[in-house]
Amino acid sequence: MGKISSLKINTIFNAIYQILTLLVPLITTPFISRTLGPEAVGQYSLYFSIVSYFVLIATFGFNDLGTKAISEARDDKVRKTSVFFSILIGKLIFGILVLGAFLIYVFFSSNDLRTWVCYLSLGLYILATALDFTFFFQGEERFVGICIRNILMRILTLILIFVLIKDSDDLWVYCLILGAGQLFASVIMFFGFKRDSFARISVNDIHPLIYIKQSFPYFIPSLSVSLFTYLNQILLGIMNVSDAENGYYGMAIKIVQILSVLAGSISIIMFSRISYLMEINDKEEIKKKIKQTFSAFWIIALPLFFGLYSICELFIPLFLGPGYEKVILLVYILAPQIILGPLNGLYGYLYFRPSNKIRIQTAIIFGASVLNIILTLLLIPSYQSIGTSIGKVCAELIQLPLLIYFSRGFIGIKESYKEGLKPLISSVIMIACTFLTKYLLKIVIHNDFVLLLIIILEGVFVYYIFELILKDSLVFNTSKQIVNFILKKIQKNKA
Repeated sequence: MGKISSLKINTIFNAIYQILTLLVPLITTPFISRTLGPEAVGQYSLYFSIVSYFVLIATFGFNDLGTKAISEARDDKVRKTSVFFSILIGKLIFGILVLGAFLIYVFFSSNDLRTWVCYLSLGLYILATALDFTFFFQGEERFVGICIRNILMRILTLILIFVLIKDSDDLWVYCLILGAGQLFASVIMFFGFKRDSFARISVNDIHPLIYIKQSFPYFIPSLSVSLFTYLNQILLGIMNVSDAENGYYGMAIKIVQILSVLAGSISIIMFSRISYLMEINDKEEIKKKIKQTFSAFWIIALPLFFGLYSICELFIPLFLGPGYEKVILLVYILAPQIILGPLNGLYGYLYFRPSNKIRIQTAIIFGASVLNIILTLLLIPSYQSIGTSIGKVCAELIQLPLLIYFSRGFIGIKESYKEGLKPLISSVIMIACTFLTKYLLKIVIHNDFVLLLIIILEGVFVYYIFELILKDSLVFNTSKQIVNFILKKIQKNKA
């Protein structure tokens, strides 16, 4: 077997990137919400949700299939080379077709030049998708290069946003920065290939049509997920709800999704590893990795979920500024998504996709999507963005018991959820302490930013201390390793 990057190193770099992914929107969103205003933010949310469907079609399940196929073939350079170029050509074919369809849609959807420019700028996401080689590096578990690429892109995008965005008339500039940044991130991945990454193969070894066919089962779950990720905002626009309502929902779901991405960041790493372990039929290692994955998930997801409830009332006004008060209520409703979304995804990446049982997951997700659409259509007329939020959470909630049932023979229920008991206790104690502190300190501290900072630091400290007291294996052992490493360094320097 070729040299494979350490799982720990991949996890650390992925965590660094996910933290940056969390921090960049935390920095830019307050600036954008104040500079563009609720209406322009609502327009952007609508434009982006529509473009996202074209991006989804251009992706067509190639990334998940590619990650799985490359991970299975990474010990055979000839097979790996054939897989890579077959999938890459398939992606390019789909990308060109989708880009053409998108340009036709833009031409007929509006006569407004400003809208055209915003759509075309965001349309660069489609081109970036067609040129995206990420699946190759994910399949080889070379996440360090992916993370470095994305970190550079995030920093560049951040700088351009603060320099170039001045008022609501700069919505098109904002769209251009995001679209061009994504395209740039895809192009620079080309420099991540090594000279010996591929073997010499003939044209007859490249079969894009076969992989296009095999990608379809991976496309349907992504389509279904997107139905209640972006369709909700489209429905708000179709049903003549104000741009401001769309903006409120867009901001609320963005905040929750930032935390959801952080909670589910380990999924794609484990997808590559589990696919490889299934290929070599290492059942004991698979069980071990599944247990470790759920342990890491609960340690991250539970404090994020409870922590958001404890700071939301202070955080939203400081984060978004005046005019976004309704977002507080929407975040309260959507917060369970921090656990439900990544947890549902975890079952897909640990079992259904690596074991080629994706059709079962597809049926579950599609049913949940239909429920989401029905609930949203029924609730929007009376409750607007609140109804949309309720529909989304219900759709996520209905998936979980079905995913658990159909994967019960592979992912043990008791073992997986037992791992969450200690983080749950620590999180409940954390939220109790932070709520008490918040209401006591409000009497003497009148600066909300200072109060928010104190509560966050207290929450992190209390959660960590109780995880150590309860001797959560992952937190305790990792902390022990870090302390031992520091002590060794100190002793080495003294010597």
